[in-house]
Amino acid sequence: MMQLQWPICAAMKSLTDILAVPKKTTPGDALLFIDKITKAINNNESIYWVIALKENNHLIGTICLWNIIAADDKAEIGYELHPGFHGKGIMHEAMQAVIDFGFNEMQLKAITAFTIVDNIASVKVLERNNFKLDTAGKYFEQDVEEVEGGVVYVLEKT
Repeated sequence: MMQLQWPICAAMKSLTDILAVPKKTTPGDALLFIDKITKAINNNESIYWVIALKENNHLIGTICLWNIIAADDKAEIGYELHPGFHGKGIMHEAMQAVIDFGFNEMQLKAITAFTIVDNIASVKVLERNNFKLDTAGKYFEQDVEEVEGGVVYVLEKT
C-alpha cells in the first residue's frame, strides 16, 4: 500500500488556494484524488510523474500531461511544487523533460497550460519554457471562463 507523506501533501494544498480546484484537506481526500489520477492513467487520459529530490527521493511535487486528446495530438500540462522549493529551477527542469516526452515520445503537436494570471511563478515557468499566451483563443478551454483570472498558454511543436 502507498504511504502518503502527509506533511508534504498538506503543505502542497496551499497551492490550491490560488487555483479553482477542490482542496485535499484530509488524507481521505488525498486518497480519492490519487484514485481519480490512477483511473485517468489507466484510461490513457493522463500521465503523472512525481518530482522528488535526487539526494533523498522525497516527494516535493508532481507534473503531468492530462486532458490528452489523441485526435488533436494535444495535451495539457499540470504541475505543482512544494513552496519551499520554488525558485530553484526544479520545475523548469521537470517541465523540460515532460515537454520533450510529449513532443518526441507522444508526438503531440501542442501542449497547453491553464493558470491564473496572478500566479506569477507559474507564468514565469511557462514563459521560461517558451509557452505563449493563447491570446487568439485557438486553444481556448471552456473552463477558463469559469475561473476569474484564468488564462491559457500554449507551446506548439515546431
